[in-house]
Amino acid sequence: MEKALFAPLAWGVVGFPLALIIYLFSLWRKLKGEYPQNSIICYSLFTILAFILAGISAYALFDGDYFLLAGVIGLAITSILFSYSNKWNNWYLLESTTPAVLLSVITFLLGMAFTFAKMIYFIHALFLFITYLLKNLWNGYRSFAWYHSGKPGFLFLAPLAVILFLESGLAFYLTNGLYWRSLLLGLSSLGVGAIIFIRSKK
Repeated sequence: MEKALFAPLAWGVVGFPLALIIYLFSLWRKLKGEYPQNSIICYSLFTILAFILAGISAYALFDGDYFLLAGVIGLAITSILFSYSNKWNNWYLLESTTPAVLLSVITFLLGMAFTFAKMIYFIHALFLFITYLLKNLWNGYRSFAWYHSGKPGFLFLAPLAVILFLESGLAFYLTNGLYWRSLLLGLSSLGVGAIIFIRSKK
């Protein structure tokens, strides 16, 4: 229990406070012209709390490899629920939240990497940085010839598919085989890709 409660907090000694600041500022800057200030503050706090609780729960039940993944899943679910309760477009909200999540998680991972001097954290951060660069190239996705619908959500789904694919390859490499973790991540990436394909249709 001591491991489950305190290890994630120790990981974030360097990166977590800065990651919070980056997340809050990036999200506010993106949403300030779209939604009321009070709603943005509530949304930011709820998603941060969901990320932390989901991450710590996963760490307590499994291990540290699932802390960030569970945190992101918790954040996404909270974002969807919040958008429905406020009658916002949930796909647009997820898409708008993605850059803040990427930047803050990169910062968090770099904090862990420098704190514990482990290359694996740098690799995860590199994957997210590559995804962030690709997301910037995809900002004009509504003009893509194959994305006929132009529906919002692409800038959430496409980065998610890329991250899952890269993490699946890393898991395959680290375990020297197609074990359940790499298989699950790979299938999840294909599933997200299928959702993108379905949403691309008018």
